[in-house]
Amino acid sequence: MSALPDVEATVNLLKAILSEPLDLISEQWRFQGFLQDYAGRARIEQGLNLERRHLNVLVLGMRYRRFDEVVKGRGDAAGLHGLGDWLARKEGYDKGLCQWMEVVWSRSLGLKTDAEADSKRKSEGEKRRKADERARRRNAEEQARRRAAEAKRQEAAARGRAQRAKAQRQGARRRTASRPVQSVEAFRDRLRIGGEGPAMVALPPGRFRMGSPSAEMGRYDNEGPVHTVTISRPIAMGQYPVTFADYDRYVSAMGAERPTDEDSGFVKTLFERKTERPADEGWGRGKRPVINVNWHEAKAYALWLSEQTGKRYRLPSESEWEYAARAGTETAYSWGDEINCSQARYGRRAGGECSNSGDGPVPVGSFEPNPFGLYDLHGNVWEWVEDGWHNNYEGAPSDGSTWTGGDDGSLRVMRGGAWFSYPRYVRSAVRFGDPPSRRSIAYGFRLVQDLNP
Repeated sequence: MSALPDVEATVNLLKAILSEPLDLISEQWRFQGFLQDYAGRARIEQGLNLERRHLNVLVLGMRYRRFDEVVKGRGDAAGLHGLGDWLARKEGYDKGLCQWMEVVWSRSLGLKTDAEADSKRKSEGEKRRKADERARRRNAEEQARRRAAEAKRQEAAARGRAQRAKAQRQGARRRTASRPVQSVEAFRDRLRIGGEGPAMVALPPGRFRMGSPSAEMGRYDNEGPVHTVTISRPIAMGQYPVTFADYDRYVSAMGAERPTDEDSGFVKTLFERKTERPADEGWGRGKRPVINVNWHEAKAYALWLSEQTGKRYRLPSESEWEYAARAGTETAYSWGDEINCSQARYGRRAGGECSNSGDGPVPVGSFEPNPFGLYDLHGNVWEWVEDGWHNNYEGAPSDGSTWTGGDDGSLRVMRGGAWFSYPRYVRSAVRFGDPPSRRSIAYGFRLVQDLNP
């Protein structure tokens, strides 16, 4: 059996989740989504490898406690200790794994360890708690000072920009996208069963610089080196992410079971649902982007759509996706280097700029399109692409084709960020990897169609 994940790194991950507002994690299915998201990023950014058995026992450690006691710090760790023994004895879980779960949760929540612990250990735990509290207070004060300083800096920068001429603004830190929105005409292919497929937009061929420069605010090392890619094959890109309306038509045609959201939710299966109809988590279906679909299910939908229309639909390559997202621009976002809540669906989490706008993705097309006439490539839902995960762009193809293989063959690339992401996670260059079987309340996709030359 492989070694257990680092305790301290796992504790920090759980503390980060528990620092989110209670209204975002007060339900177990919501906590599950955040745990998946944080664990996936920790794998890429910190090398913390939380396997499925680790995630399962962490979730079970909370599921069998009263959630309000765990999150709000009431109770002690004795219940967790009893659960660990029970899982090891009755359910066949490895005892070492159960002990790891007890330690991680106890330290993450700052609970007392055990009623029979000696006074020295209690004293040390109290000292750590007080030190953590002091550190949190200092951190909060420092963040407040930084926010105040940033607000003053932005105010001064805005005054300066208003006084500069257009030529001077081109050299300023805040650049703006130079390409206007093109006049585009979307098309939909007829389905053999009746109705139409998703709206598609033909993309112009061209070349672009893929990745982010070292000076871009919020960039990650995996976004480089910047390299030139040529898109010469005629393709059309989905004007929007695939919606529930599109995907539900496919599910109905396939005759899949259509359960309620509760039947397919967290308590029943933890990390896998056994039906094809994805849950909407109570946020609504229709024009909202489909969520809770994995990479395999996205490819199955593309295959069905190809059979229904006689055209070739598929997931985009990573370079095709970024070409479509940038739409001829080289800024962090397709409209410039800064972002606000009127431009994209993002920031619905602790400290987020748009944290008063409710949970979940919004209907597609709620914001302005990019210069190619495409919508929602920044935020709303992470979008699966075809490529395997590579840690950087060393050796990446330059012709827009799919990059197979990868540094971790078990991961597939996702792009675009989600409704709860920070601004840095919805930039044109940001990239993320997750197992192709993973579903999430933030995972969706859009398709491309190969056009006849």
